[in-house]
Amino acid sequence: MGYERNNLVMIDMNKELRQHYEVFRQDLLNSGLVTAVAYTSAPITQIWSSIDDMGWTGKQPADKILLCPTSADSDSVQTFALNVTQGRGFYRELSTDSSAVLLNEAAVKAMGLADPLTKQIKFAGKDWNIVGVLDNVVIESPYENSRPIAVFNQFNGKNILNIRLKKGVNLQTALAGAGRIFARYSPSYPFDYRFVDDEYNAKFASEVRVGHLANAFAGLAIFISCLGLFGLAAYTAERRTKEIGIRKILGASLSSIVSLLSREYVGLIAISLLIATPVAWYFLEQWLKNYPYRIEINWWIFVLAGVMSLLIALFTVSFQSIKAALANPVKSLRSE
Repeated sequence: MGYERNNLVMIDMNKELRQHYEVFRQDLLNSGLVTAVAYTSAPITQIWSSIDDMGWTGKQPADKILLCPTSADSDSVQTFALNVTQGRGFYRELSTDSSAVLLNEAAVKAMGLADPLTKQIKFAGKDWNIVGVLDNVVIESPYENSRPIAVFNQFNGKNILNIRLKKGVNLQTALAGAGRIFARYSPSYPFDYRFVDDEYNAKFASEVRVGHLANAFAGLAIFISCLGLFGLAAYTAERRTKEIGIRKILGASLSSIVSLLSREYVGLIAISLLIATPVAWYFLEQWLKNYPYRIEINWWIFVLAGVMSLLIALFTVSFQSIKAALANPVKSLRSE
């Protein structure tokens, strides 16, 4: 996704936090519960603005590229664990970074910048030096390609406070400690936080619902199939009772009789897999094409599904097969 969303908490900034941000940030870091703190003008899971009149070195008059401007401070790259593919992030100790900007890969491509680190962007009546290029980050819709984004260093509002909780520390302990520090500097406002991974997962709500429904109906289909298979195995064993008795008298082993009764089901399952596998692969491929970021379907998934199907079927028929194989042949043949 381009950033690490686990253990990342967002808090809406208020006027009291803005006034005491530096000491608040330092107290959070000194607590040992937090590894990084940064503020941004918008949440990492949303895009709040886009413009098409931004200028840059080499831009043609006819170019109308929609760029999404946002703002972040010098600690944002570390806090979000962003991947810098070219150049560097913002440096707190560099005064010249007050006019620094980061672009994502999508912006570099859309703007046609062959060597972006030597270029400038004209925005809000000011020249901004491109100091780094970020890997594309899925911010808004996970169903679309990443939009071109320009991240300006401390350009406008401190709207969102982003806190990276220390890995390994109890979550409730870390939040309680951060809440006490928050109350010290912002007593008039509640400690209202949101987890970034929850905000991100909400984007997949429809997929989660479809997944739950698919699992429920698949489980129901398997259960009904097993009931039918169990009944068929019981009927077959009953119909071949005398045959099984004769085979046992002639010296057939338990395993050979179980194999005899299960063999035809294995063949049917193999035929069904040959039919189902290409159909399932085709529809899965068509479904995945709706997503710009997607997995590749590996062959072992179908092998695993086939083995599981075979095991479920064998487990279903084994009870009847073993019961028939263990029956006393004298009782099976007493009417002959």
